[in-house]
Amino acid sequence: MKKPLVLLSLLGLSFALVVFAFAARYTGLQINVSGSMPYWIWRVASSAPVERGRVVSFCPTLEQTQQQANSASWLSKADCLDGVMPVLKSIAAVTGDQVLVSKEGISVNGKLLQRSARHNNALLRSGLVPEGAYNVEAGQLWLISTYHPSSLDSRYYGPIALGQVEGVYCPWSFSPSDYAC
Repeated sequence: MKKPLVLLSLLGLSFALVVFAFAARYTGLQINVSGSMPYWIWRVASSAPVERGRVVSFCPTLEQTQQQANSASWLSKADCLDGVMPVLKSIAAVTGDQVLVSKEGISVNGKLLQRSARHNNALLRSGLVPEGAYNVEAGQLWLISTYHPSSLDSRYYGPIALGQVEGVYCPWSFSPSDYAC
């Protein structure tokens, strides 16, 4: 008698989580399930500017995800135009910034970003943005996650178009004072 009740409870919980995930997405919340950013619920900050240091949700293009598709199959299960999942990343560089890509990592305006060296994974290194200096053009951003060395970000595919950004996101909180992020 206990087994059907446990199974029914698990089924109900699974259904509730799926409903919550869809409701969250359409109410400005995003649940992070990758190691690229802290695991948490993030909320859209509609009035926050797109600037260096902010966290944004963006839709990678198929070209940007091509080399990672086999190792990150979750990217192909979502609602961006190309059918990939929107991802959260921090803005490392904005229009007018100078980006240097080197073996040591990514430098922005002469400052090396912590934990920005590229991973040696062969899948990630194919189609890699070449080492060198880059000027961030108008309408471009360089995104990075320093939480995980093989995070799908600009250290592998270069700048993204500002139009790929869905919005600025902040960690969700119960405290109204945290809503000014």
